[in-house]
Amino acid sequence: MGEIRVGAWLALLPLAFSVGACASGVNYRPRSPILNASGEVEVVGLQRGGYEPLSREGVDDSKGEEPRRDIGTDVVVRFNRSEGGGVRSAQLVSPEASPCSAGIMAEFIFADGKLRRDRPVTLTAAQKMVFGFPREARISSAPLMLDFEVVEPSGSRCLRVPLASPGQAWQAVPPLWTWGLSASVLGLMRLPADALLQIEGLLGHWVGPLRASMRAGIGFSASRTDLGAVGNVTSRQKRADGFVGSLAPEVTYFPVAVDRRALGVSVGYQLAGVAFSGGPVGTPDVAGLAHGPRLSLLMMAISPRPSGAARGTPIVGTGLELSVSRQEWPNATGRSPLWTAAIGVTFVRGGGGRL
Repeated sequence: MGEIRVGAWLALLPLAFSVGACASGVNYRPRSPILNASGEVEVVGLQRGGYEPLSREGVDDSKGEEPRRDIGTDVVVRFNRSEGGGVRSAQLVSPEASPCSAGIMAEFIFADGKLRRDRPVTLTAAQKMVFGFPREARISSAPLMLDFEVVEPSGSRCLRVPLASPGQAWQAVPPLWTWGLSASVLGLMRLPADALLQIEGLLGHWVGPLRASMRAGIGFSASRTDLGAVGNVTSRQKRADGFVGSLAPEVTYFPVAVDRRALGVSVGYQLAGVAFSGGPVGTPDVAGLAHGPRLSLLMMAISPRPSGAARGTPIVGTGLELSVSRQEWPNATGRSPLWTAAIGVTFVRGGGGRL
């Protein structure tokens, strides 16, 4: 077979990344209430930065300011206290640190759906606030305390609440939908084309520790085949084109998920409409329906999950996917088994209910 020409198709990968990267993450709520000693502060949950578009009031667009980030984690807090006073700052610290000492400061505060630049932010009865922290905060690690500097008429004081502790359990907020995009190079055997570039979309839902999903994709090939001596022509090139449209229900399980890395396995069954033409002399065109099982290995860099997240918590991130499939493909005399192998990049995101 000739040299595969996939340079033009690989130019689609940055587009695939931009589509996958803009998707949102998963929200979490504690399985049991997280309160400070006096009960004045309650942690409602954690949400990935950029999950829910909020008001842009107070944001200076002329300076390119963005109130939401896709890389950080937001802590949603409710203040159970009477009106009066305000919050000056919030910071993440270790349990050994002095109250409201040097820690990782919140980058912004949202109150009543608005970005607040004034300090202190005035507190009202049973008010909910969102504190945005940078990625380096590593809320996925325990133990971790969250300190609030509260200003009152009598002076300022520090309220501490345990955000992440070894005994604290978190659960993802349903419904747990997931979606994604992948781009892969699929190797073929005994077909007019050497390989094809395949783009697939994914839509699914988490059921306990399993991700049940449906993939839909299209694939293209563009090969040049050396025909050798034909008649009085000693050598010439002929184009071999191919097209694949596929659907594949699958189930995915991640037996390993540690910090920001995860390893998963997918099992599915692929149905594909295929059409290949323009192969070497004596090679018939191929068209029809192909089908067969597919097995995939996923190595993912995942979004951080809170320490104590329940097993089966949705996995979202970016990674490498290796897959093999044994399918029944059409040929000139009927059908024959064909092994395929693919390697590609996959982007999987998810979304859940509101906190």
